[in-house]
Amino acid sequence: MYQAKPGLSLDLEWNKTLSSNPMNVVEVKLRSLATFGVWLIGTLALAGCYPVDTFQASVTVSATQSPVWEEGEMGEFTVLFSLLNSTGDTISVPYQVSGTAQAGVDYETLPAAIQIAPQQSSGSIPVIVLNDQQIENPETVIITLEDEGLPLGVTLVQSALSDTVVIEDNDPEEPDINLLSASVAQDTIVEGEEIAVSFSLETPFSGETPLVIPLNVSGSATAEVDFTPVPSSIVFQSGEAVTSFTIVSSDDEETEAPETITLTLDEQNLPDHMALAGSGSATLVLSDNDQKSEEEVDLFSATISILASEPTASEGGANGTFTFQLDTTNYSGESLLIPYQVSGSATAGSDYSRLSGLATISIEASSVTVLIAVIDDTEVESDETVVVTLDTDRLPNRVMGGSVTSATVTIVDNEFTSTVSLEALESTAAEGGSDGAFKISLEKANDTEADILIPYLVGGTAQNGTDYSFLDGVARIAPGALSVDLSVEVSDDLAQEGNETVLITLDTQQLPAGITAIGTTELRFDIVDNDASAEPKTWVFILAGQSNMAGRAEIEEEDLETNPRILSMRRSGKIGLAQNPLHNYEPGKNALGPGLPFAKALLEHLPPEDTILLVPTAIGGTTVNMWLNDVEHKNYSLLTNFSDKVKLAQERGSIQGILWYQGESDALQENFDSYEIEFPMLIEQFRELCGRENLPILTGDLPLFTTSPTQFNRLNDLMNATVQRDAFLYGVDSEGLTHIGDFFHIDSEGQRLLGSKYAEVVKAIYGLD
Repeated sequence: MYQAKPGLSLDLEWNKTLSSNPMNVVEVKLRSLATFGVWLIGTLALAGCYPVDTFQASVTVSATQSPVWEEGEMGEFTVLFSLLNSTGDTISVPYQVSGTAQAGVDYETLPAAIQIAPQQSSGSIPVIVLNDQQIENPETVIITLEDEGLPLGVTLVQSALSDTVVIEDNDPEEPDINLLSASVAQDTIVEGEEIAVSFSLETPFSGETPLVIPLNVSGSATAEVDFTPVPSSIVFQSGEAVTSFTIVSSDDEETEAPETITLTLDEQNLPDHMALAGSGSATLVLSDNDQKSEEEVDLFSATISILASEPTASEGGANGTFTFQLDTTNYSGESLLIPYQVSGSATAGSDYSRLSGLATISIEASSVTVLIAVIDDTEVESDETVVVTLDTDRLPNRVMGGSVTSATVTIVDNEFTSTVSLEALESTAAEGGSDGAFKISLEKANDTEADILIPYLVGGTAQNGTDYSFLDGVARIAPGALSVDLSVEVSDDLAQEGNETVLITLDTQQLPAGITAIGTTELRFDIVDNDASAEPKTWVFILAGQSNMAGRAEIEEEDLETNPRILSMRRSGKIGLAQNPLHNYEPGKNALGPGLPFAKALLEHLPPEDTILLVPTAIGGTTVNMWLNDVEHKNYSLLTNFSDKVKLAQERGSIQGILWYQGESDALQENFDSYEIEFPMLIEQFRELCGRENLPILTGDLPLFTTSPTQFNRLNDLMNATVQRDAFLYGVDSEGLTHIGDFFHIDSEGQRLLGSKYAEVVKAIYGLD
């Protein structure tokens, strides 16, 4: 039987074929108690009506084992009924599986439903992880419950119909770098001899197809005249660590100076995870075996020294040089090849061009100069050195090392480095009186040829360019200067606006390379209004976001207290005394949120005649994309409803800020790429609808008591990066917040704490004591 309103008697005949539909249609016989005695037979739609003996329960899902690793671990979802299954039958709960992990590859394929046996209230869905050898990012398995096919009376909890298991990879992130080197069995051979040239890998090549690396040949010797041609590339087969070939020198009858063959591996064509060990080259000296005059051989001898002829080089400036100096002219009748070794803190190939390791002193010459060609990079680094040392064990016959066998060239970095600091010169300003002033200083004078640009953010309640002269957000420190002074020149208007604030913050994320901030990075200036006291003010705050702003916490006795100076707007647009629950867009789900605790905390710091109007617009389960695109959710178009409520609120006072708490849906769906773009767009849209470009918006961090801390941390990072870029967007931390037991929604104590955190930020923005 069904309960009827007084004055009617209803005989209802239950149609069991419709029992799976919570919006039930039943046959109705309606008899008027008036004297007409007419029977009316028809149909009646009854929302949420069930037979008396119908089993009624709500269903949620949560990831009870996450994250898990590829090897040896198993994830788990738990599907939970609010009551024991008392139907006597097994209840099948269907679900959809999604996420970045691939079924059958990353984990064993899951069934399409979970069975809850009689007298049970929960069941587990195991996620059996498969161990592969692929290097990959963490992947997700997402379970989303579906209501199709659920028996009558069993309903899904919208705020907990989906959760995520994260699969962490156990494979090494990157293979080690394999080093490739070139060598010869000896560095000098006589005409007519042959020699093996070897190329070695630190670990054997493991590729399936042969590894081919181009080989460049240079030097003073001529191929096919002085030696047999060498291959243009080297080849490693799978499993090989060494490959080699033989150079055969030609035995001619010409008297000639020693000649060189230099083999250099093509560094630009190395595969990934492979690098050259040392210079990647090998040089072979071909010595002539033809008879020279005894007088020439007997008379020549020399010592050789090295000096840094240009000992200082600089990025973007002069190169350095080394000079190899004989104590006499080279009258040996042949060029002298002087071997040397290279060391120092600078890196060949990135800080300077590679050196060959041989310096050639021509016949009749007494010296040769080797150039250190500096590479100008953008990296901020200390001065570095190139050290060249004579290889005295390999000097030509009759040449000995002199008194100086090593020299150093120093490469000076051309990137300016310094610390930067912020200092208030005049922190209080007044309309019709003094201006504010601040200084941005370097640790040392700007020794470059251009201005050093130090970015800063401008915020606060005063409007840049209206309440004070426009500040463009860039401090320019001229060449030779140590600092720059900037003024906050106050405009004397006639508006009754109360005292306002200007916040100056060093933009530490955008500082030039080599510049780091120290000490205070934010200053506050108070602008004192000189106009007559304003009329009592209504402070309007918009509450927006999803379920943790709307509230899911229990309303306790202390939360029932009201204050005649705190008002709220109903969903109908009517304004009345603010009382919990504030949000009523989701019947049956609205409870305690941070709005009223925020207003109570803030009211203590407002003038006694001022009031606060709270405008709730938050609805659970919404994403940033849904807000930005004005999606209809639970019968309300999100942005349209927001705009309508703003217009009504502006009839009572000016919008002083938006309290935003959202992100759980985006974090769990891992909409990180779109969130990074769409969140700033939504903030801009909110300000446009409120008609105030510098409207303060407060955004709360997601709490980390969640079972998905990786995703929540990632979204918090994106949110805080937006805060850093937006001078009028303020972050509110989630430290100390606790949950109602579902690891998702903030409990009563946490909501009161969150409300007070929002109030503290608003106090700082508006300079309230």
